[in-house]
Amino acid sequence: MILGPDASQGHRYFHCIPRNRWFVRRLESQDKDAYTLIGCTVVPGYHQDDIETKYCTNILWEIAGQSNKF
Repeated sequence: MILGPDASQGHRYFHCIPRNRWFVRRLESQDKDAYTLIGCTVVPGYHQDDIETKYCTNILWEIAGQSNKF
């Protein structure tokens, strides 16, 4: 799934992540000055204790050999 501005190319402006799933971002650019912004909008009932953050490399390390979880 690609977030982007061109719906004719299959880009999406947003995507909802189901509960109990990890989400990551990957910037695909050859431009050394490229950047990306990522946000997370929460709904009523959210509590700070309900979120866990990790680096992508840590997530991959933990699930190595379990490709069915991707």
